Amino acid sequence: MIVIFQKVKKAKIIEDNTNAGEISDGVLLYVGIDKHDSKKNVEEMASKIINSKIIPDKNGRMTESISSKTQEIMLISQFTLCAEINKNKPSFQNAKNPSEAKELYINLVNLIKENKGKVVSGNFGKYLVIESENDGPVNFILTS
Repeated sequence: MIVIFQKVKKAKIIEDNTNAGEISDGVLLYVGIDKHDSKKNVEEMASKIINSKIIPDKNGRMTESISSKTQEIMLISQFTLCAEINKNKPSFQNAKNPSEAKELYINLVNLIKENKGKVVSGNFGKYLVIESENDGPVNFILTS
């Protein structure tokens, strides 16, 4: 599993020309589910997302975690994170098949919701427009 973690001032999901959810002062998570991922990977990633001390404190030092600071969270399913570029063309053979990936993605969203306040997620497999304003910028790539 691969997650791009972005600290944002705000982010919005637009689906079918409609605002499908938004956050402010939080984190935007793009989630790629690999063909080898399992429920165990989901649990490890949820813990990593919630507990990693990668949120800047008032002095700008990264000493805070999502669990210790009020952060709104947006999760977006992003199978293209599992792609490899071969001969200038993407191959998605490393991505989990959609039905299994959807189940793991929903599991991750639910685990994050158990530990945090406002959590917004994009509909799995839908075409979405994501508007975001990075904060910092602070970006990390998390893997499990």
